[in-house]
Amino acid sequence: MTELIRQLDLYDIIFSGYGYAVGADIFALIPYIVKNGKNYTWLAFLIGGILVLATALSYARLNLDYPSNDAEYTWIRESFKVKEEDVKDDGDKLRNKFVEVVATVIIWAVMILGVTMNSVMVLSINRFLKQMKINIPDVALNFLIVLVPLIFNLLDVKHMSGANIIITILTSIILFSIPAFGLSKSPHVKDLIPTPIKEDTLKGLIKAVGITILPYNGYQSVVQMSEEVKDVNNIPKGMITSGVLTIILYTVLAISVVSILGIAKTSSSKSPIADIFNLFIGGWGGNVANIVGILTGFTTLLLSVYSRSRLLSKISEYGIAPEVFSNYGIESNNKKYLNGIPFYSIILISVFSYLCTMFKKNSLEFLTDVTNLLTCFVFIFVNLGVIYNYYKSKKTDQNKEDNNDNKDKTFIDKFKDTVPIYSFVGIITFSILLYNFIRDFMK
Repeated sequence: MTELIRQLDLYDIIFSGYGYAVGADIFALIPYIVKNGKNYTWLAFLIGGILVLATALSYARLNLDYPSNDAEYTWIRESFKVKEEDVKDDGDKLRNKFVEVVATVIIWAVMILGVTMNSVMVLSINRFLKQMKINIPDVALNFLIVLVPLIFNLLDVKHMSGANIIITILTSIILFSIPAFGLSKSPHVKDLIPTPIKEDTLKGLIKAVGITILPYNGYQSVVQMSEEVKDVNNIPKGMITSGVLTIILYTVLAISVVSILGIAKTSSSKSPIADIFNLFIGGWGGNVANIVGILTGFTTLLLSVYSRSRLLSKISEYGIAPEVFSNYGIESNNKKYLNGIPFYSIILISVFSYLCTMFKKNSLEFLTDVTNLLTCFVFIFVNLGVIYNYYKSKKTDQNKEDNNDNKDKTFIDKFKDTVPIYSFVGIITFSILLYNFIRDFMK
């Protein structure tokens, strides 16, 4: 087994988190979000972003204590298990076994939601390509779409990060041009006027907030870069920075799209952003938007396959995945190729991402709901881990004499000492969203 190489800087983390979030799903999912959020679509994006950012703070906090590519697995184990030297009786042993089971379930949920998220990306890219009159059968087209990020993941991680930065900058220019269009022409600005909040309005808003989790989901996954970053403290900094940038972009974008196209047209459109470019630039403008949607989709797929392959390789070291996935590179005729690359993990993640696209016809919305349900489940436990860790450390600190003056503490130290109110918010809100997703599946 070969160790990963630490070569990523802060800007690599920021652009990875931002590029992961700003993907093809925002192009494809806006109609579903507007359909449910209606006049409050902008609020759904704002609330959804704040909720995910709050949980990103929990991710950042746990990653400072336990920086590891397996993230949630180590966090749950380290937070809730009784240390081996402190085990006193069978009760402690039973507790540790239970925590191991919970941690294993959670990390496999993370793996599965990564695969379903990849499938959503593949279907979104497929939709853009079909709009550009590329009429290849879905079975073949989806295979080719999955093949591209697979090949790029065989490159050196630093070169892969460079490709992501270029595409992410291009995407941001395209998306930020839409608010600029809106300043010159917004015929449906009245659709932004709030309507009375009734029961159906509230249900729609909650559903819309739930759907926004997927477009926002991603910048937390940079925790799986922990063993390839030069300074682990850059993980939380990059995560929060990319999260704030994404919230600003998506909220402004939601206001602009609704004010330009209106609720009715946006809800029924397959590609509202392409429609806006058609409106302001002409037919070729829609193709430009579709091409950017395709590029961002590939960027998100690239980063998602990257993060989940590292995760699979890491958990295989613990024996909860086949041992072959802990190998980096491949050997042939006593020669080593693709050093530092989890080749077998990349292949497996790509294969299952492809297979999920054939789960059912027109499965984009279904796979989105599955991904968001699993995300809520994982987020609840991550936030719970932060709260438990906080009060456990406070109890420990009471038994120690602390002579350190608060003014001598770094920002990171103060961050770790503050009450994690954001984690309480995360548990409550994601529990509500999880309940709603389960209720929708039961219908």
